[in-house]
Amino acid sequence: LKRIYMKVGVIMGSVSDYEVMSEAVSTLAQAQKAVENVQKNARNNNFVIDRDKNGKFYYKLRNMQKSTICVGESYDTVAACSSAIESVKKFCGSKVVEE
Repeated sequence: LKRIYMKVGVIMGSVSDYEVMSEAVSTLAQAQKAVENVQKNARNNNFVIDRDKNGKFYYKLRNMQKSTICVGESYDTVAACSSAIESVKKFCGSKVVEE
């Protein structure tokens, strides 16, 4: 069984590029469903900002059951992290699924 990796998308922002990554899936149908799940939860603003062990901020996108479905990059400030979330919400309509 060939493994298909779902890439939620590379989000093009005005300052830099934002990449949102999710887990690997086994079929194209699973990848498409995962993309739709990310889009739905981003539109519903199911983001949480957290801090890593180095004190940098990152966001997690969660589903309705509060499980993390994807994680963003690390940022030096809450403002930069919040800006990345806004970019994800803005550009989440484009989906990229690669085999």
